[in-house]
Amino acid sequence: MGKDTQIFRRPPRYVVASLVCSVGELLQGIDTGIIGPATVMGSYVDHFGHPSPAVHGLVVSSMLLSAAVTSFLAGHVADSLGRSSGIAIGGLVFALGVVLEAGAVHLGMFIAGRLVVGVG
Repeated sequence: MGKDTQIFRRPPRYVVASLVCSVGELLQGIDTGIIGPATVMGSYVDHFGHPSPAVHGLVVSSMLLSAAVTSFLAGHVADSLGRSSGIAIGGLVFALGVVLEAGAVHLGMFIAGRLVVGVG
């Protein structure tokens, strides 16, 4: 019976935190990979029109651009606020960007949402 209790004990907090971070990165990877094909879908084209290749490139790369720039600040945020707070703030900023993307009424708002997602 002692072995059974060991199997079902609660995992350490670092395991839970690692899983939460992994899911967040999975979602960001899916967002990065799916945006290219999504920009040629009928509903996207009906709502935002046919952007030029340069604007299409901006839509696709805007999240990566802001993530690359703000990644230099992540260490400072983690050092000053703590890792848990830094992860929570990043998640909230990411969620704000998703809300901007989902509620976008024009292409500029959609790109702004993608920029905010990259910051998160």
